[in-house]
Amino acid sequence: MTSPQTIPASVTNWSVQLMPMIAAVLLSALWRHHAAGDETLGSFALHVAQTGLVSLPFVAAHLSAFRLRPLAALAAWLAGFALYPIAVFWVATRGAFDNLLPDLRECATAAAFSAMALLAGGRSSYRLRAGEIASLLRRLPVTLDGSMIALLMGWALATTSLFASTADAVRNQPFTVWFDPVRLASHPGEALYYLWQFAIVALLLYAFYWGSRYLLIRRALGGHGWTFFALSSLSYWIIATPLMASLVLQLPINLPVWSLLPSEDRQLFDPLNYGFTFVFLAVTMPIVLASERLLAEQRDAAGRHEQVSAELALLQQQINPHFLFNSLNTLYALCLKDRSSAADAVVKLSDLLRYTVYDGQRELVRLDEEIEYLRNYIALQLLRLGDRCVVRCNWSEVSDRLCIPPLLLIMLVENAFKHGIEPTDRASELRIDLSASATHMRFVCENSLDPDTVRSKTLGLGLANLRRRLELIFGDSSGLSSERSGEGWRAVLELELRPC
Repeated sequence: MTSPQTIPASVTNWSVQLMPMIAAVLLSALWRHHAAGDETLGSFALHVAQTGLVSLPFVAAHLSAFRLRPLAALAAWLAGFALYPIAVFWVATRGAFDNLLPDLRECATAAAFSAMALLAGGRSSYRLRAGEIASLLRRLPVTLDGSMIALLMGWALATTSLFASTADAVRNQPFTVWFDPVRLASHPGEALYYLWQFAIVALLLYAFYWGSRYLLIRRALGGHGWTFFALSSLSYWIIATPLMASLVLQLPINLPVWSLLPSEDRQLFDPLNYGFTFVFLAVTMPIVLASERLLAEQRDAAGRHEQVSAELALLQQQINPHFLFNSLNTLYALCLKDRSSAADAVVKLSDLLRYTVYDGQRELVRLDEEIEYLRNYIALQLLRLGDRCVVRCNWSEVSDRLCIPPLLLIMLVENAFKHGIEPTDRASELRIDLSASATHMRFVCENSLDPDTVRSKTLGLGLANLRRRLELIFGDSSGLSSERSGEGWRAVLELELRPC
């Protein structure tokens, strides 16, 4: 069997461009075949050939729209799908070639299929891309109520077309003509007469649906459970069916011997009427139940998202003042000790605050930016501590395409200085090791600890905030351990990196 890759591109292009006209010819041939009442394959083949012959101008105009320049393509398309039908109808009014020429329905079908193909996949100058169509559909305010109204109004229009295409349709059933555009155009008053009555029937069906959704499902089921819902639905079905039937019987389209009711008589409590409303409920209720469940899940998800966002913002606000307090203490001590270095410290503090205020509010930052932020912070601390603290850092070379949430690592470094190094006058040491792969990062922060130091409540609060933030962002895909290690303190943070 020939694989799609071996089919020449020219053959594929021709088949794609011709497919709308092939579909239009086959559909028109099927209509002609059905109207002729001949069920043989030979007759259908004859109708296909006949329809294809009279549709050649359509095919030529359609292919020209693909291949000519825009203005010439538009002129060719209008000549084939507008001028040619006008000429056809002019010939038809003189009784020539009556059974051979395409009718209005066939012309409209060919034009619609051609336009649809050109817009969806034709020339790039006026093509609607699939992504643009999807984006447009996503912006449409589609709801279940709106969809139900659209379906019922579509039913009203289709039924109007069916009745208005036959003279005295109520008395001339079953229908032999399903759609006659010529009669619809020549009898607009009759079409409107049917349309407003079928629109009322559609509104009654919508009211029946509305009651089942908002009274039965939301109130009865949502508030009182399945038993009350089942009994309420039974009562609603028994009462609403004859009430709706009585309103339908008030329409002037009904005759003494025929009505629009499913039973086609004037019996309000006929089993056929109850059967129709039962089927309507049986079809719509599962759809409504599924829609209500999805809406409830969306509301819950939105509520959880807002709660998580608010909690994350609160945790970040708890982090930023803590950092600012420590930094100002460092700058104050430096000004008292060595004013000549104060200017450099102010610059570093300015860079740190800029990162905290602006980048700290972003969802993700580059890992190398976070590392540079830590380096500046450590350098600022060492200006105050001097030789009393030795810092040994091992920063892994990281790609600028890897990102993490901001201000995660600083908490561990702040705790190392505030609770391990600052409280003692002894020589202290801080060791930092950051290793990163394409998807994973491991950050180790170790600091010396005074043997008499007791873990403070502030340290516990800071780590608790960090753990909560990691849980909100990463779930179970991160790990944090912080504990004594010999004569010091060791904190290890492991998490997944994200592409920028």
